[in-house]
Amino acid sequence: MTARTHGKYFSKRASALGIPLVAPEGGWGWAVALAYGICHVFLVSVVHNFSLIFSSKFDAIGMTAADVTVMMNINAAVCNGVGLLSGPVLKRFSCREVALFGSFLLFSGALLSSLADTYYFFIISIGVVFGSGLAFLSPASLFSINSYFIKQRSRGMGLAMAIGGIGTVFMPLVLSSLLQNYSSEGTMLIVAALVLHCVPAALLLQPVRWHMVPAEGSPPIEDHSAAAAAAVAAGRKRTASTNSVDVGYTLVSCSEPQHDKLSEIDEDEDLKPANYKIETESPSANNLLNQSKITTKKQKSFWIKIVDFFDLRLFKIIPFALASSSMSFFAVIETNFMLLIPYLMLEIHGYTIQQIAGYQSVVAAVDIIFRFVAPYIGLGLNLPDNLLYILSIIFLSLFRALIMIYRSYNLVLVLGVWFGMCRGIRSVFAPLLIPSFVPVDRLPAALGLLMAQTAIAFIIFGPFVGMLTNSTKTLADIITGFNLFTVCSASLWVSGMTFLRMRANKKQAAAEAASKGNSHSAA
Repeated sequence: MTARTHGKYFSKRASALGIPLVAPEGGWGWAVALAYGICHVFLVSVVHNFSLIFSSKFDAIGMTAADVTVMMNINAAVCNGVGLLSGPVLKRFSCREVALFGSFLLFSGALLSSLADTYYFFIISIGVVFGSGLAFLSPASLFSINSYFIKQRSRGMGLAMAIGGIGTVFMPLVLSSLLQNYSSEGTMLIVAALVLHCVPAALLLQPVRWHMVPAEGSPPIEDHSAAAAAAVAAGRKRTASTNSVDVGYTLVSCSEPQHDKLSEIDEDEDLKPANYKIETESPSANNLLNQSKITTKKQKSFWIKIVDFFDLRLFKIIPFALASSSMSFFAVIETNFMLLIPYLMLEIHGYTIQQIAGYQSVVAAVDIIFRFVAPYIGLGLNLPDNLLYILSIIFLSLFRALIMIYRSYNLVLVLGVWFGMCRGIRSVFAPLLIPSFVPVDRLPAALGLLMAQTAIAFIIFGPFVGMLTNSTKTLADIITGFNLFTVCSASLWVSGMTFLRMRANKKQAAAEAASKGNSHSAA
């Protein structure tokens, strides 16, 4: 019996008997984490090493470093802009279907880039087509991981990120070896073939209903239960609630202690305005009022449709609004800083290509190690995910400041260890922030809104950074600006979260005092 048939049969019997099913907290979820890592082994290598593959081609067609920076910012903007549709799309299609479509776009973009011979052709192939593929594949993979894990999310995400980070270590070596034997076009054709590994990886994203398990304390399911058979034949239906999500035609419990407390005080039930009763003695005035209410109803219904389609009510959850806006700008800063590191070390520090490659290998190795270790650091220190993420962002800013000061290669290698450690911790806990603030059933829409904000940030700042990159004299000013903006955003986020937590505790204390007063008066 296949896993799919067993999963359907199992979930139907459990539903018939009223036995709640929950995420497996592992099991096939580890295969889903493996799928995410396999995809990003090849995808991240394309994005990070694209200038390495086509360096000679760029020189031949007259593309400058600023052109490459603008192109990669367009890639990020398109990826995050198209990602706004991931929420509605994941409501209509399964994670596996969306991931397969994204894999096809990724392969098409890589294949087209091997044929590109102009700047705008590269923008279309890598910036638009490849970026759109990332926009569909990444949210589908993240949503699938969060469906399989609730309490063990940090471990599942740590494994996925660690496997994906392996590509940053060995793919540059593979690409350099390929470039010694093939042209840029031939190397990119081989890379396109490697990207096709995303297809079998996407097939691993099985619906979570095939692998769900009974909740703790539930009675065992008898195979020959007459009640179960009768209920299955009747086709019993279930509906999603605020504490459950219909993932793959079944319900997944998604109670989250971190987001329940804050979302209750920050999100209203509806955006619709209250209905005010207006009385007037004039019949003509009543007619005009009624006509206005027809017109107004149509306008409001259109707005409500837009709000419902993209789930814009999520912005009323203040922790989500603070986190998503800050994370979007952090992503722009991190992406552009990674693009500037080779120019910084080559032009300002005067390092050789071999020294830069050695530095990047050290950073990548430490990064992978701490992607494995990060979940256990959080458990050992008993710190929340958002605090660990903020600390990693602040330490990354400190690294950017110190690397501008110190020029000794050995000391820069030590700083590289620090940089890799912070990057590993950030990579694990960044994808866990949004799920900690919103329920799982609203997670696709939340990821889409985060990607849309990131796209806006790339559109605003990406071209500006690209223009300034032409002058090496401005690199120090750009990186200093990155640090100042990061510290300000992190401070605003921490202040906002502290205020919300204090307000929630104050309301809870007032409610407890009121309940005690009522009990005394009743006595």
